[in-house]
Amino acid sequence: MLDVAQISTAVVAAVSPFLPYLLSAAGAAGEKLVEVIAEKGGEAAWTRAQALWGTIAGTVEREPALKSAATLVAAEPTEAAYCSALAIALGKQLEKDPTLATELVKLLRGRDGVQEIIADSGALVEDVEQHLRGAGTQSIEARRNAAVRRVKQQQD
Repeated sequence: MLDVAQISTAVVAAVSPFLPYLLSAAGAAGEKLVEVIAEKGGEAAWTRAQALWGTIAGTVEREPALKSAATLVAAEPTEAAYCSALAIALGKQLEKDPTLATELVKLLRGRDGVQEIIADSGALVEDVEQHLRGAGTQSIEARRNAAVRRVKQQQD
């Protein structure tokens, strides 16, 4: 059985930095998008966010709670409470639609593995081990008074 909470959290983490551009009526263009792409993992991250969003966009439009949460994240992509609300709303939809959950898992896996640790808003992450087999990236990010301690990354 798929863990919809993990799937929805991973989807939100992938799309949230780009949500202002994914929801933009004018389309995703301009200098600011180029900066965001560079800051948030490059072209591969942008491409993944577009694919994920393309898969859930119809559901977002049909579900008021999901659309409302997505709009909040688009306004403030780094606001943890908004991202959490979007993940919860998406998780509820994935419980209703296991096929959508399976599609999202396939997109999240992609060809290369991605492991991220992101600490934000005073969070503390410690004693974590990441093991990645095959091609992919591992990253650690601490923002706004957050701390990351004793993290071990291994790639085979």
